[in-house]
Amino acid sequence: MKSAVLIGWLCLVPLLGFAQRDSVLGAPIRMVRVPDAQAMAVDQEGNLLLLSSTQSRVCKLLARFDYDSTYCAGGPGATGEGFNRPTSIQLMNRQELFVLDPNSRRLVLLNVDLRWLREIDFEETPLRTQETEPPQYISPKAFAVGSTGELYVLNAEDNAVYKFDVYGRFERRFGGLNYGEGQLVRANELVVTSDQVVYVSDTAQQRVSVFDKFGVYQYALEPKLGFRWSGVRGLGADLLFFGPNRVAGYDLARQRALVLKVPVGLQLRDVQWRSGALYLLGEGSVSLYRFP
Repeated sequence: MKSAVLIGWLCLVPLLGFAQRDSVLGAPIRMVRVPDAQAMAVDQEGNLLLLSSTQSRVCKLLARFDYDSTYCAGGPGATGEGFNRPTSIQLMNRQELFVLDPNSRRLVLLNVDLRWLREIDFEETPLRTQETEPPQYISPKAFAVGSTGELYVLNAEDNAVYKFDVYGRFERRFGGLNYGEGQLVRANELVVTSDQVVYVSDTAQQRVSVFDKFGVYQYALEPKLGFRWSGVRGLGADLLFFGPNRVAGYDLARQRALVLKVPVGLQLRDVQWRSGALYLLGEGSVSLYRFP
């Protein structure tokens, strides 16, 4: 069954030629000039949370003030409230913002006001996944948070995914180089959709490995989109792929995509879908498209 968010998107554009040719996005309903950012999150109120790897900080732009009110947190620093070139962010419900700081081997949690809450320091405590194996050090490359709070971390050391429960306790490891059909060789991104399916992307091979929430390998997805995608995000129970100048909503049940060409010169860095709106992060701007 097609997810409600994907239905909302599809009703915006003509379905003639679905998955065969691009539809072109017109002018956005709003373009916001923003500080330099490499990643983005959007909360339920439409506030923008922007991550700058180069400046090692997170900034929040408030929708109720037409995005003219901004405050930031962080700055260069390997411990405490500083960051060492963080790479990605994700919201958990309305209360916590996760910030991945891979150079410091940690995941930092902030509240909605960008105040430091706590951190998960992967360098401090190595994991012993089995009594017969040596302790495993995690160098977090990517992460995702499930809808019920479980944390999934992609480890650069062994290309495996480590799952932690809502209390931060290690549950299981899956993927990696010796996992049969589900082996992960050059994985670089994680997505957990609303139905608790885990997607691990390999942009070099344009391939996505699919696992259930228990780490059991399901199948490999190689979407035929007509462009090379550089990132993937969740779209309800479906997926959202994007490259520098295109974004595609992918219907997993039907294995079909709707590809949208973005305005010339935008050069997408990140894409988010929230409450019937599509947010496109480019260089120095966020473009907002409202969907009926």
